Amino acid sequence: MDFDQLNESVERLIQNLQFIQSLEEEGIPMSDDHRDMILRNIDTITNMAKEDFKAQLLFDVR
Repeated sequence: MDFDQLNESVERLIQNLQFIQSLEEEGIPMSDDHRDMILRNIDTITNMAKEDFKAQLLFDVR
């Protein structure tokens, strides 16, 4: 597993979640595009991790 790539992907996920949270604080709900962006982030991260981890993250987002 490439930990540098994994770390970058996790950082990108965190930044995207913070962005979505800031929008929600302004009254803008998570859109389907935002949800897809997060799911793509998770997919990238979990392609480097175990399937169990991926399944739990996907369940949490949905």
